[in-house]
Amino acid sequence: MDRSYRMNISRRPDSTHIHLKGKFDGSLASLLVQALEAHCRNPGRIVVHTDTITNIHPFGIAVLQSHLPRLKSGPAKVTFTGENRDRIAP
Repeated sequence: MDRSYRMNISRRPDSTHIHLKGKFDGSLASLLVQALEAHCRNPGRIVVHTDTITNIHPFGIAVLQSHLPRLKSGPAKVTFTGENRDRIAP
């Protein structure tokens, strides 16, 4: 298993928090898209924390951005936080 990235998900009554750590490549972006798809069907907030992302690869950005319009149109409000938020989800 590639240990260059990690994603942790924690649920609260009114929100879901996704913490990304390590390199943001196509693999982590795909995992993030899958997690968002699984949780964006329900109302509430989804907060994606980007503070502990290290290397950001253009392909990872492209994978995520190709899915974001659809994911953000669901009932859940998707928010990106942290110093890397503008780089991966402008």
